[in-house]
Amino acid sequence: MKPGNVERAIKELLRNKNVQSAEPLFGRFDLAVTGAFRDFEALQRFSEELRSKDYCESCATHPTFDLWKREERPERPWNAWTLVRAQNPQNVKTKMRQIEAVSRIYATAGENDLVVRLSADSPEELHEAILSQVQRVPGVRRTETLAAPRTEA
Repeated sequence: MKPGNVERAIKELLRNKNVQSAEPLFGRFDLAVTGAFRDFEALQRFSEELRSKDYCESCATHPTFDLWKREERPERPWNAWTLVRAQNPQNVKTKMRQIEAVSRIYATAGENDLVVRLSADSPEELHEAILSQVQRVPGVRRTETLAAPRTEA
């Protein structure tokens, strides 16, 4: 996003019936947007429309074909998205489900094999989950973590 336009982009994105959430991030990307699109062409049209906005500098899409969500507890105040490249994505996904801080796992097509949502009670707990658990899962080749601003519990 162009500087100073994140809030405007979120408001506009959330008006789209296919968008489920839009949240600011710290790192290479300014926003994480999740949604449900009828097919790949609908997602492509959405991405092209987003790129045409005066506030958008670039847009990267990570089409997902599988979602696992931890249902037994709500997300916690400290959150992050971790992009994962893996040798065997299915095995890595199975192991990631055992990590308590992992709240969602999206299998994707493209540069990254998985997009993992982490949620913790403190920044220390989030840091520990990323460094001591996620990055040590056998088959994880590379990760990039994008912190999401703190939310109220």
